[in-house]
Amino acid sequence: MSEQILETEYFPNDRYGKQWIVAALLFLTLAAGIAYQQRASSLVTGSPPSVPSTGADWFFVLHLPEAPRDPAKDQKSQARLAQWLDALAREGYHPMLLSEIDRRLRRGEGLPEKTVALVYAPGLYHTYKTVAPILTRYRFPAVWIVDNTSLLRGDRHAINRTLALWMEHSRFWDIGYSGDGFWGRITPEQVGRVRIPPSLGLRWAPGTGRTALNHRNPWSSFHRLDISPTWTPDILIERLNRELPLVGAVHLGIKYVGKTPFGVVIRSSRENTPFSLRVPPSSTSQTVSWIGTQDARDLRVEWQAKAFFGEMFLWLRSNTATGEGIGLGLSKGHLFIDQRIQGQRLRLKDVPWRPEHGRVNVNATLAGDHLRITTEGAPTVDLDLAPGRGEGLVRLSIYDRIHNAAHTDDVVLQLTPLQPDASHP
Repeated sequence: MSEQILETEYFPNDRYGKQWIVAALLFLTLAAGIAYQQRASSLVTGSPPSVPSTGADWFFVLHLPEAPRDPAKDQKSQARLAQWLDALAREGYHPMLLSEIDRRLRRGEGLPEKTVALVYAPGLYHTYKTVAPILTRYRFPAVWIVDNTSLLRGDRHAINRTLALWMEHSRFWDIGYSGDGFWGRITPEQVGRVRIPPSLGLRWAPGTGRTALNHRNPWSSFHRLDISPTWTPDILIERLNRELPLVGAVHLGIKYVGKTPFGVVIRSSRENTPFSLRVPPSSTSQTVSWIGTQDARDLRVEWQAKAFFGEMFLWLRSNTATGEGIGLGLSKGHLFIDQRIQGQRLRLKDVPWRPEHGRVNVNATLAGDHLRITTEGAPTVDLDLAPGRGEGLVRLSIYDRIHNAAHTDDVVLQLTPLQPDASHP
């Protein structure tokens, strides 16, 4: 009896059905990944520029703003970024990856003056799509810090591992991974291979976001300047120029933005003009700081003023983040020296001060842990300071118990940086 062969036994409806579905999905996934990588890699048109060293050991770090999530604002955001990059290039600022900065300084090669590293954190995907075409067009590399947890979970707002790996190999990006939040510790060893070496696994400096200048190597922390999306190119350049390291004698002046005074470092003697400082109506004090003085640990300051009312205090070094500082004050009939250690302010010296015609004419030299002050109307002061004064800014404060009363006129401040090993007079 012949066996009846059923067609369904040789051609079942469900045979290989699931396998074909899985294969199709794998193919689509692979095609999408290739397209994604091609779209990303098509943005790169060449390597970042290589600039020869001038022996500098300092550089700037700029924290650029996140791109807006509204696609309608992408064009405006791209135009502003292009203006910033064009201004930086025009003013002689040289872009460089943090990994390259670290490599050059560790080898003793030095950096070109005005080296600048750009940082994006949080490094989200919509920001990448907006800024990558502009950065590569201007050949500006950047540091991309992504939250490690978001990357591992496949957060749709974060870049994925494929793009992170490609960015690393493109030579336009350093990839850093933040293990405990966007502003946490950069731990590049956590995920895959990255260009930032383990030596750069560190934290942002206390009070970060206010200053861009970093110098010397190795570092325990980085300073960064938070860039506002509303800044014009002129504001960005002027802000960076305030932090340029001092070379030779400079004058310290002020510039008003609205009614707020900001310290400016004047490098040309022909541009120097005396300034006045007055307490605003609603306050009893006013302070102006010179960001560009933070690199001058040892210095000589010549301080002159035609007249003043109330009290004045000139911080030769003031670091509000660490609570350290040293400076001298003037009041009616008195010259005094204060030192601040871990936030506690100590009076080190108080001497009679009776200058001729009430004019201020003070010379202060701070070298190592020694301070010397010479002035008309008071004996010379020589002090050995307690260690740990640290680094900081030059600041000038005026104050009085009466609102809107304290003021000083025709102030001239000339600062000369000294070599770190300069001995005191």
